Amino acid sequence: MPKQNLQTILITGSSSGFGLESVVYLAQEGHRVIATVEDIDNAQSLTDKLQEKKLSATILSLDVTDTNSIKQVIEHIQTQNIQLDVLVNNAGVLLGGTLEDITDDEFRKQMDVNFFGMMNVMRACLPLMRNRGRGKIINLSSIAGYLGVPYSCAYVSSKWAIEGLSESLQYELKEHFNISLHVVEPGFYRTKIFKEHILYGSHVDNPESPYYGYSQSCKASFLEHVENSSNKSIQVAKCLSKIINAANPKFRNFPDNEARLAYYLKKFVPFQIVSPLIKKKFFK
Repeated sequence: MPKQNLQTILITGSSSGFGLESVVYLAQEGHRVIATVEDIDNAQSLTDKLQEKKLSATILSLDVTDTNSIKQVIEHIQTQNIQLDVLVNNAGVLLGGTLEDITDDEFRKQMDVNFFGMMNVMRACLPLMRNRGRGKIINLSSIAGYLGVPYSCAYVSSKWAIEGLSESLQYELKEHFNISLHVVEPGFYRTKIFKEHILYGSHVDNPESPYYGYSQSCKASFLEHVENSSNKSIQVAKCLSKIINAANPKFRNFPDNEARLAYYLKKFVPFQIVSPLIKKKFFK
């Protein structure tokens, strides 16, 4: 890649999955990458991968729900005189369960990480980009950002909120400050957020819950779908690279055919036809 195209990229949620793969891929392209992880002690997999590839990236601690933590990362960027070109909002969690099986605190945590955390990181980074008169923000949404699925009401709500915020904000930023905003909408992937790191509502596994049989069936179907997915995290990394390196990238971006098909099904096919397809997928 020509030297003049190399950019400085801040990526949240880089300890595994899309974040880790993207840090490595973009560093391989020659970009300067600032990788953030919630707990620096969990950065070993990223460090090992970078060392294996003989690559370098700055790794910082960042809890997107903690404004002081965000402030420290911004201060690092400023004190090092780093010109931030791209922000990739990737950090997120997945909470499974029906509405009545999820507590208020659990639902709020889902929104705090996926939505308010993303919003706060953007708010902190925007002045750095405004002062330069250019920049790109890429928000990791999901197939769940436009397609409601059972057993995931909290997660779906957080992703729909991201879609609305991103779509509105892109008008404000591009028009006035030459900052473009884009969303990436992956389908299902065999990453830790869908497997080891998935969270469940407090009452999901309670046999006394009126949703117990339903939720157990949905959980099994969901995990089976994830396990059978042929999608690879590298697809998301390549999608991010395409947006970062393009002069005029699209607002909405699909790294895999599953997400693209679901989007166009939702867009052009009546809900009364799409709904039975979703039920068949999740209800055994």
